[in-house]
Amino acid sequence: MVPFDFQPRTRVVFGHGSIKRVGQLARELNFQRTLLVADPGVVKAGHVAEATRRLEGAGVAVTPYHDFGENPDSAMIEDGRRFVEPLDVDSIVGLGGGSSDAASVLLALNHLWGTALGRDELVGIAATLGADVPFFVFGETALARGIGERLVAMTAPPSHLVLAFPDAHVVTASIFAAPELTRATPSAKIDVFSESYGRNDLSGACCARHPAVAQALVELQRASPQARMTGSGACVFAPFAREREALAAAAALPAGLSPRVVRTLPRHPLAAFA
Repeated sequence: MVPFDFQPRTRVVFGHGSIKRVGQLARELNFQRTLLVADPGVVKAGHVAEATRRLEGAGVAVTPYHDFGENPDSAMIEDGRRFVEPLDVDSIVGLGGGSSDAASVLLALNHLWGTALGRDELVGIAATLGADVPFFVFGETALARGIGERLVAMTAPPSHLVLAFPDAHVVTASIFAAPELTRATPSAKIDVFSESYGRNDLSGACCARHPAVAQALVELQRASPQARMTGSGACVFAPFAREREALAAAAALPAGLSPRVVRTLPRHPLAAFA
């Protein structure tokens, strides 16, 4: 990788509706020519188009970059560096989808800037960004305790997952504030889990407020009794031991759920950057 010394002012903005502020923030920071970075999924969701409109409305010239895949590795980062090198940009705006993106940014910057921070230090920084960001910085399958910052490596069988995306926008804070939410579930006592172990206490509250999520679970449970909701929603998933089984289950789902098949990873692709 070609050495460079990039010393930006960094601003991290998180929360529902934050994209509406991007033009105002760019104006406050005196952006003139910006590189707008987002993965293809964020582009497909229309967020890049909205951010571009708001940035251009603030008088900023925008160059988009989304020529990279999921779980970007060092080769993709190098491709991005080569893309931006001849551009006369004075700023970068990154649109991310959540905690895994934040963790990847931390790991990538630790590597690119040569800060040599250890994993424990990065986990500490990650905890200030969000409760589940430390998990992704940890870099491998783990059991999380506390608010998600106390992590212990654990074993899990490799799986192929069917993901289904109901047409619902779930506000995490509203689910955690639900009065009926179970708040006394005993902590797990073991570090090795079968696929059917445990449950998602947030699922009931989310499904009660978002029928589309409840229906997506019903559809996926027809293919697998292990189907459950991710986090506070809205995505639902089911694990399968074999890829062909996962592909068959995905093919049987309604097209409106935009089903996808992915596989689990034993380590984060950028784990070596800490």
